Amino acid sequence: MHKLQVSIRNDVENPLDRKYTLTHSDETGMRFLFIDQKYAEDQYCCHRDEVVADWNLVNDRYVFKVSCPLECKVSKYSADERLQIFRRHMERVLLAVLGGDKEFILKNSKLLDAKNHIYYYYRNERYIFEEMGRVRDYIKESAE
Repeated sequence: MHKLQVSIRNDVENPLDRKYTLTHSDETGMRFLFIDQKYAEDQYCCHRDEVVADWNLVNDRYVFKVSCPLECKVSKYSADERLQIFRRHMERVLLAVLGGDKEFILKNSKLLDAKNHIYYYYRNERYIFEEMGRVRDYIKESAE
């Protein structure tokens, strides 16, 4: 797995206020995870594929929601091609984001049973939804 640099800009204690932004460098393969009370929009770049995530309550249970944009004007890939690329990398995305915040998640053990909800968004607010196991599945695997 490529290197991951974690930057906790604001150590928000309430999971519902905790936002994650994952980006990467195509040149170095380095991945950057920003944790804050808002998404790290200052790190967005039209030449990268940022993934954002946050915690939600659904029927009084935590859900970890990951959002991926499919359409990008400057990308050489179509939205459908980007969907396939994101799907191929989603396991690594979950390992990076959840593993990068492992200490916080383990301190808040109720988050371990949260389902991972993945949303792949098109510009017209249409999306594809997939569920990828539970948070604990990716915390356990990231403990290397």
